[in-house]
Amino acid sequence: MTPANSKDASMKQHIEACQASNLSHAAYCQQHDIPSHIFSYYRKKLGYVTSSKAVSSKNQLIPINLLSESINSGKIKISHSNGFSLEINSDTDLNQIKPVLELLRTVS
Repeated sequence: MTPANSKDASMKQHIEACQASNLSHAAYCQQHDIPSHIFSYYRKKLGYVTSSKAVSSKNQLIPINLLSESINSGKIKISHSNGFSLEINSDTDLNQIKPVLELLRTVS
């Protein structure tokens, strides 16, 4: 087995273990010291994420919960499961940050 195939096999085991664990990808990666971008790369490379699946999820609404302290502070914090977060003023025109939100959508 070549080193690349060995890495593929190892990551395949991690991906399947993550799915069985019911943990988020971020939580699983943190527990196993795997960089989340590497985990995402192998999910796509090994066929666990298909392009049709990615396209359909682009058009789905994602529920968010606004916490009262966010509303009272005048700021909204958006956090992604990969650990990335964005904090904006609540009166910000969301069209101004649309390019940032589109970029976040591509991060898995």
